[in-house]
Amino acid sequence: MWMVRNMKTCEKCKEEKNKDLFYNCSGRKDGKQGYCKECTNRLSKERMSKDKSLANKYYLNRKDDPRYKEQCRNGSEKYRNANREQVNRRVAEWTAKNLDRHSAYQAKRRSVKLNATPSWVNDFFIKEIYALARLRTEKTGIKWHVDHIVPLQSRLVCGLHVECNLAVIPASHNSSKGNKYWENMP
Repeated sequence: MWMVRNMKTCEKCKEEKNKDLFYNCSGRKDGKQGYCKECTNRLSKERMSKDKSLANKYYLNRKDDPRYKEQCRNGSEKYRNANREQVNRRVAEWTAKNLDRHSAYQAKRRSVKLNATPSWVNDFFIKEIYALARLRTEKTGIKWHVDHIVPLQSRLVCGLHVECNLAVIPASHNSSKGNKYWENMP
């Protein structure tokens, strides 16, 4: 008669233990991790204590940095406005180093917008809304964005790229809200 072996040897401590003493792992043939729960927990605690000391060391070094204090005190938007050239340079450097990721993000965004644009949309009104945002930016000196009232991508619902779902709002407000909420959200 064929018997199912319910024992497994831990790769760390080399002890043979019941399979119930191993965490599940769908990526392995037997469906269990290589290290027993005891070894896994011990290693995790060691790693956490080491990482905490590194994190504390990093934080202690950073909190004395005047740029960090200023950034925290004034908020990221004020920091970005005051250091526009530095921020733009860093963004440009990141984009140059991660061109594939940036391109993938841009392509996904265009695709979502295209797929969310129905055939009956009035292109004239949409172009006028974008022109209004540009005009407000030029006249006021404050950056204005065209916002999708109901986001194109959201966990709850996906809106459409149509004129009645667009609003011209200050960029700071648009950046702060992301696609997490909208007016009259259920």
